Amino acid sequence: MSGSDPDVPSPSLESARLAAAVELVSLVLVKLSFERSEGLPDPPYEVGLTVTPAVKLDDDGDLVYEVDYAVAGLSQDDTRVLDLNCTYQVTYSLHKDLEPSQEVMQAFGATTVLYTLHPYLRQLVHDVTSRSGLPPLLLSLLKISPDVAGLLTSAGLEQEEAHPSGGDHPSDGDHRSGGDHRSGGDDTSAT
Repeated sequence: MSGSDPDVPSPSLESARLAAAVELVSLVLVKLSFERSEGLPDPPYEVGLTVTPAVKLDDDGDLVYEVDYAVAGLSQDDTRVLDLNCTYQVTYSLHKDLEPSQEVMQAFGATTVLYTLHPYLRQLVHDVTSRSGLPPLLLSLLKISPDVAGLLTSAGLEQEEAHPSGGDHPSDGDHRSGGDHRSGGDDTSAT
């Protein structure tokens, strides 16, 4: 980052140090809602994913992250076929002598926390869609570039994944943006 003080560690470096000094205490699905449309168009379906993380220190000094996910299934003609909303709460114990800044906690949330949660979300989406009679939807790998991690710490993250259910994954199907990908917002490719 140009213009930064070389003697001051970056939030991402401090986040890596924080990751080495915490332990995962709990990971809990605290909220879930799902709605499937009637009279569904034929697959394949695309997956739109919006992620909104929040962090706080609890009374015990643990790091507590609540991450809201909004998953939308869209047909080729942009008909909404499903909505899945959920919230995960992840708690990490923190050594008592550590006092990370809000910026470092956000950087940790934008990386370690999201990488921790993504397999759980992928499994949830796959299970719920297949149990609802839809072709099981598959979330791609989570890829976060430094620019996208910066978006996450300030305004949340939206990921557009074009994954035909039951088909091949397009190579460019993993995009993130702070706005609605259907309304022509500025997408930032995260590779």
